[in-house]
Amino acid sequence: MATNESVVPFSAYTTMSCDTTSNYFKQDLDSFEPNRAYKILIKVNHDDGQEIIYDNDFEFILRT
Repeated sequence: MATNESVVPFSAYTTMSCDTTSNYFKQDLDSFEPNRAYKILIKVNHDDGQEIIYDNDFEFILRT
């Protein structure tokens, strides 16, 4: 978070999945650096072409 660098950029390969309960995603954390803070942003593309990026302070630290 300190560098504001995108570790996993938005793309066609980073979309949300959906089941009968809710939306979700799976992220392989093997390549992430331990003991660093990461933030999750959610981008929503609406049918009218509007694009909104939500930053709800979803933060986590990957511990070793």
